[in-house]
Amino acid sequence: MEGLTGITKRKSDESTQHTKEKKKKRPKSSALLESQRGLDSSQLVKKTTVFEALKIFIVSGIKDYSKQALEKLAIENGAECVQKAESANILIAGNKTFHVISLINSGKYNILSHQYFLDCIKEQDLLNIEPKYMVHITEAAKEYFMEFMDPWGDSYTAFVSEEKLGEVAS
Repeated sequence: MEGLTGITKRKSDESTQHTKEKKKKRPKSSALLESQRGLDSSQLVKKTTVFEALKIFIVSGIKDYSKQALEKLAIENGAECVQKAESANILIAGNKTFHVISLINSGKYNILSHQYFLDCIKEQDLLNIEPKYMVHITEAAKEYFMEFMDPWGDSYTAFVSEEKLGEVAS
């Protein structure tokens, strides 16, 4: 033990003592991804009332119209844009993204094509919903539509223009 007499146990001080500190619990952030955030509509001016009193959820965009561009069109045409399917009257989808597929798989929502949305704006009126505009339809809605349409999606009651007859005949 010679030579070890000068060695003593180190005194513990706060700088060398390792204590386990409890991590403070922080509330989980409910931040949304940029793609999930709604458009800042404070600078937008309502131009028409095509979608007035409707809450529209734009699920995804397309090549020519991003999600934000479609939301801008919706707001300019009188709609309120929401970011949750549960809050919406109408769901609009362009590209079949993971989110769109997830909503389809849930089986809870009728999802309309972006083309329906754009055609309504073009015609300045809410159009009748036809099979060509449907991305997904629930069983309840399918039963409802079958009362007014034949198995090929033609309406029993809708007026048919010459242009529409030309589409059918060709």
